[in-house]
Amino acid sequence: MRKKRTHPAVEKATEYVGYTALPGNRSNFGPPGTNWDGSFINEIFRGLKYDTPSHQYSASALAFYMRSSRVFRDPKPGDIVFFAYPPGNSGALEAPHLGVISDVGSWRAHRTFKSIEGQTSTGLPKGPQEHNGVYERVRHETDVLCFVRPKLKVLKVLRSSKLLTLNMRSLPGSRSGVPVIRTSHLTKCTNPARAREAGPKIQKSVEIVQLALANHHAVRLQNADRGVFNLKTRRALSAFQRFNGHVNPDGTPDVATLRLLADQTGNFFEVGE
Repeated sequence: MRKKRTHPAVEKATEYVGYTALPGNRSNFGPPGTNWDGSFINEIFRGLKYDTPSHQYSASALAFYMRSSRVFRDPKPGDIVFFAYPPGNSGALEAPHLGVISDVGSWRAHRTFKSIEGQTSTGLPKGPQEHNGVYERVRHETDVLCFVRPKLKVLKVLRSSKLLTLNMRSLPGSRSGVPVIRTSHLTKCTNPARAREAGPKIQKSVEIVQLALANHHAVRLQNADRGVFNLKTRRALSAFQRFNGHVNPDGTPDVATLRLLADQTGNFFEVGE
């Protein structure tokens, strides 16, 4: 009988079981002074072929899964569980604690499951009680806010858009012929008057960014004022930054954000310094 294959996220998470953070709850996963259970989930899914947002801000991640209809009532190994309490069981009104489902053998009979979690305690009566490690815990249905199921990535390369064709013809390109966009192009077009003053070529840069935001599954920008990097487009870029765990997701167009946007939407433009 063929052995059932372990979900790659569970296999990777298992390797970290027993890890403990440094004093002050400083871990290898998240920025100092922040909860790192979500950053642990990011580490688990990094490099795997699943479409996942950043989980550093677990409430934003949950919003993405809800919009994508990836919320389920019954768990499977590899699912992400959002608990009905924050990291450390502090009882405060904070973002949900997270874990990766590792075993569901007792779900039907007892409504319990096992999950591998960062920033938690051992759960054993005589074990360490500090919430500063990675452990596999037995949890009950009543602990759960919801289960979400990441799906495999499907990258849609943008090639057929009329808007994209216009941009390709109008913008200065790299040696490969791909348009080059600079952050200054966007900041010169923050309102219609400034956009007209900047000129058609600069406006085309904004249109390409708007096209990428319109086609990104976590943003889906609609009815943008073409060629104008106004509040609506900036909010869309902010949503993209939150999806990727940007430290300050305020919609400011920096080089790293634009390069990530290009990478996640088919690399049909490049970003200049």
